[in-house]
Amino acid sequence: MLTFRKRLLAAASGGALAASLLLASASPPAVASAAASSSPPAVASAAASSSAASAAVAAHKIAGTSGLNQVACPSSTECLGVGLNASETQGVAVLLAPTTGKVATGHSAEAIAGTAALAGVACTSATLCVAVGSNSSGAGVAVPLNPSTGAVASGQSAQAIAGTATLEGVACPSASACVAAGFNASNVGVVVPLDASTGQVASGQSAQAIAGTEFLYGVGCPSATLCVAVGSNSSGAGVAVPLNPSTGAVASGQSTQAIAGTEIVIGVACPSAALCLGVGVDDSDIGVSVPLAASTGAVAAGQSVQDLSEPELYGLACPSAGLCEAIGGSDVTGVAVPLAPSTGALASGQSGQDVSATALYGLACTSVTLCLGVGGEDTGGVTAAVTVTETVAGTTELYGVACPTTSACLAVGDVADESAGVAVPLNPANAEVPSGSAVQAVAGTENLGAVACPSATLCIGVGGTGSAGAAVPLAPLTGLVASGQSAQAISGTGFIEDVACVSVTLCLAVGNDGSGSGAVVPIDPATGKIASGQSVQDMGGFAASSAWPARPPRCAWAWDSTPRPAGWRYRSTRPPGRSSPARPSRPSSRETDPWSP
Repeated sequence: MLTFRKRLLAAASGGALAASLLLASASPPAVASAAASSSPPAVASAAASSSAASAAVAAHKIAGTSGLNQVACPSSTECLGVGLNASETQGVAVLLAPTTGKVATGHSAEAIAGTAALAGVACTSATLCVAVGSNSSGAGVAVPLNPSTGAVASGQSAQAIAGTATLEGVACPSASACVAAGFNASNVGVVVPLDASTGQVASGQSAQAIAGTEFLYGVGCPSATLCVAVGSNSSGAGVAVPLNPSTGAVASGQSTQAIAGTEIVIGVACPSAALCLGVGVDDSDIGVSVPLAASTGAVAAGQSVQDLSEPELYGLACPSAGLCEAIGGSDVTGVAVPLAPSTGALASGQSGQDVSATALYGLACTSVTLCLGVGGEDTGGVTAAVTVTETVAGTTELYGVACPTTSACLAVGDVADESAGVAVPLNPANAEVPSGSAVQAVAGTENLGAVACPSATLCIGVGGTGSAGAAVPLAPLTGLVASGQSAQAISGTGFIEDVACVSVTLCLAVGNDGSGSGAVVPIDPATGKIASGQSVQDMGGFAASSAWPARPPRCAWAWDSTPRPAGWRYRSTRPPGRSSPARPSRPSSRETDPWSP
């Protein structure tokens, strides 16, 4: 009998039970007409901890399903979830609204004939997705789907894939080709290239058994010529292996890499051509993440497996090159955890989010700020919209931003140790620091609180020195102090709060005089000095307090001050209905699935 979390298969040796996690790697961020891949669009040995979770993300139950295992979003307005029907007898696909996580208006879960369960899905375009899973005869299946309805694509059907027992994950590195990973009846990981339009094995190809693997669960493709699959081996360690997506074979000159410190690597996503990030669990059932070199599958140089002190992590997606979001959970709660892909550690200044009463197994992102998670609980499949916030390393807070052009913005704030103001260029399309740019400390300032740009080539930042207000001309494309200029202390002010520019030669700044009164001053944006012939105007009685702070007041409440909700930390036993591949060394309590007949 299938459950949405697990399917038990008779292994080749001794009748031992092998667990197939109906989980898959993260599907790619949305595409409109271009091919989708598992990577986003062009995106320590010390333990990392989220310390505390933010408020719980609301989850929506999906009628007609017993669980959803994966989701892909072929456009910014449509996502397609796949999993099991309510009676746990057939695979289903359901069209979802990404902003709410609810079933799209006028739609319902579609039963997919010829399948017993669907575990993974990826989309090549806005009009075609490919789902993978298993059938009732014990073979892996692939099926093309119409993402606008969730139904099987016109004229197509589910295809049994010879040489496989189940397919767990899929990625599509081009508009016409996908690559799926799973395992065969002998409990060896397999990879198979697929024709996206039909779901059949690509012409002239076949399922490839991957030496050094026992099960493969996820696959991600950093380019059209390279994919990385993840899973586990027979020795109880997680694995990663680089693949040739055209053949499904191990990439030339490479081999399967055992990832020390992991028990299973379940999900993978590739935010750049050289880097992938894997997530899974260690042998204590703690969620882990690990940066992987895409070309070799080995742990990225100088990095290590990160123990995230979270419940098990099942999947992830990377909405940008600088941020990935991992999802998972236990039987009592799900989690969404923002990660820095270069290290696998918790993203700077961020914390995990609880997802109400359920684990999440799959995630896809429609933008740099919004992802959709899918999963299940004992009463059915669920979805949850997960908001994403990207942090800027090297800063404590950013207080102001201005955009002198449609393609460039400049933000200001202070550095991590609060010793200087900072300026940082940002790409408004994805909220990232542009390639080749960096956070710039601004000498002569303690903090910058606001910025305005009188032209496409000049901005003016304002704030304080610690003893007086300050203004500084900035180059918007670099964040550097404008050539030949420097930060100017504005005598007669205690701090400058805001600034606006009426022309390319004149800006008006407001703040306080340091003695309890408001202050207004005309500024020359080219130099940051008080405009010629002008002076600070004392607006007596308008300051909020005579004890004006040296920098804008910060919110006193912090995420890590909130007590962790009951049940957050994963307990010592695995959640009901899910276990890892069986091994002789495991205690019997970890072999048993109390939710299976």
